[in-house]
Amino acid sequence: MRLVVDTSGVLTALDSAAPAHQAFHEALTAADAAAIITPITVAEVHYLLTSRRAYQTANDFLEDIANGFYDLVNLNAKDYARAAALISQYSGRLRRKKPKAGSIDLADAMNVIAAARAQTSCVLTADADYRLVRPLSAHAAFTLVPADLGG
Repeated sequence: MRLVVDTSGVLTALDSAAPAHQAFHEALTAADAAAIITPITVAEVHYLLTSRRAYQTANDFLEDIANGFYDLVNLNAKDYARAAALISQYSGRLRRKKPKAGSIDLADAMNVIAAARAQTSCVLTADADYRLVRPLSAHAAFTLVPADLGG
């Protein structure tokens, strides 16, 4: 299964103390080189790990990138233009936990683009916003892994 990995999915898969860790870890491990990641997600994951002082985990994550565990997406200027359009399209349409309406962020928008390129609707994520975003491919909706697979 081709699987786009979101920041929340990677962090949950790497954090053995997270309540859903096992399901996320198994889904990520099963995807192996079919785990698609954008440089935006790489930066977010690394930043969040180091800000939590999980330096060894951050370094191990970068080694996984370098060793080809993930299929690293090559982004271009058109991708950033499309991401900006997606962020604008969903501006005010997503309900956040806070009272004000939100939008998808840059990492989420790039994941939507990466999923379309890979012709997949599967996203390793704990982020329910993907339920409100329409895929750019022929898929009717995103499949949130592991939640939608019974995990």
